[in-house]
Amino acid sequence: MASKRILKELKDLQKDPPSNCSAGPVAEDMFHWQATIMGPPDSPYAGGVFLVSIHFPPDYPFKPPKVSFKTRVYHPNINSNGSICLDILKEQWSPALTISKVLLSICSLLTDPNPDDPLVPEIAHMYKTDKSKYESTARSWTQNNRIFAKKIKKEESVYSVFKIYREFIQMGSCVSKDTGDDDSVHNVDFSGGNVHLITTKESWDEKLAEAGRDGKIVIANFSATWCGPCKIVAPFYVELSEKHPSLMFLLVDVDELSDFSSTWDIKATPTFFFLKNGEQIGKLVGANKPELQKKVTSIIDSVPESPQRP
Repeated sequence: MASKRILKELKDLQKDPPSNCSAGPVAEDMFHWQATIMGPPDSPYAGGVFLVSIHFPPDYPFKPPKVSFKTRVYHPNINSNGSICLDILKEQWSPALTISKVLLSICSLLTDPNPDDPLVPEIAHMYKTDKSKYESTARSWTQNNRIFAKKIKKEESVYSVFKIYREFIQMGSCVSKDTGDDDSVHNVDFSGGNVHLITTKESWDEKLAEAGRDGKIVIANFSATWCGPCKIVAPFYVELSEKHPSLMFLLVDVDELSDFSSTWDIKATPTFFFLKNGEQIGKLVGANKPELQKKVTSIIDSVPESPQRP
């Protein structure tokens, strides 16, 4: 029963990811997930990316998952080991709860700490007696987390999204990894084809200006290399770019351009923005390939394609 329930939650997350969060299995272990939480904009954690480990017990959902932060968080209810003091992960757990609801509850905890039930009394005391200092320290830690997240990306494959994961989503069935399967084939290239990688605000402005001159609609994929759904949709995004050269496909790494990305209303990754003359004409959240295809087709049907330059 646990496997079926976990698979259902995975598919539900894929269809409707919670705001500011994404989650998926590590390698081919459906009982071990990694999640990411983008710091809530109305908190001292804004702009941060927090990695969370999730372990499902064999009798899930009758027992709660073990959830802990891998990223350091300065918070009265989260200790140095990443343990979280949250009632729904303990005595208030119910089989009706889901990982999506757990992640949203953690986001709420980041916005509204509970200093009356602290895991770190010293931080709770500061929160109560000198809130401005608490927020300043939390912001400082959050800035350091950006560096930590980039180190994680280089040293670990946080989301090793194998073929098995793609088949979980597309077929809803569990298959085994092929014998002798080379893990290197699972490394996903986020850019390629007609996809332009945006690494600076200047390169973004240049591409938008180019699209304006050429009369092209821009599709901008705000993504992250540690995001499982982002990896799933990446090859399809490249395929679309090759099929539709009359459109301009951009890729923005929310880690590399965190300040720029925060100016957009991004609740989860991937988020696709559709732009004409620099103005937003559409938006799609999540790695829903049929919906992305439908959106692109709709744009092509409604906007005459510009003639190609000789």
